[in-house]
Amino acid sequence: MLFDYNKVLIQKIKRKMANNATLKYYPVGNGDTSLITLQDKTTILVDCNIRNCDNEDTYDVKKDLLKSVQYNNGIPYVDVFILTHGDQDHCRGFKKHFYQGAPEKYSEADKKEGLIRVDTMWFSKGRANPRRYHVVLPNDCRATFK
Repeated sequence: MLFDYNKVLIQKIKRKMANNATLKYYPVGNGDTSLITLQDKTTILVDCNIRNCDNEDTYDVKKDLLKSVQYNNGIPYVDVFILTHGDQDHCRGFKKHFYQGAPEKYSEADKKEGLIRVDTMWFSKGRANPRRYHVVLPNDCRATFK
C-alpha cells in the first residue's frame, strides 16, 4: 500500500514539475535545504540544515519555511520530506523543528512552537538501519515518534 502511494506521488511530482513549479535553495552554508513547491501547492523539502539564528549572519530557514509551506487547520506541513543521507549538515534541526508523532496527537503546544508536520518521509535504506551499516547518526537524525 505504501509503495503504491509513493509511486503515485512520484508520478504526480513528474507531471507537476514541468508546470510552474518553484525551487528554493536556502543559504545554509555547508549542507543542503531545498523546498520544491509544485503548481498544486504540494511541498517537497529536501534535507534540512536549520541552525540556531543567534546572529544576523545566519539565515533563518525555519522562519522562511513557516512562510512558505501550507497550513491545515493552523498546522504547518510539508507533503514530502526527503533525507538524502544522514550527515548532520543534511538533517540538522529536524528533531527540534519538525513534529514526530501521530498526526492526531499534534497539540496546541506543538502549534505554538511552529513544529512542521511531515506527511511522507523518504530516506535511504542504508541510513535507516545504522546498526547494520555501523553508522552513528547525528542526534538531529534520530527522530523519536510520540
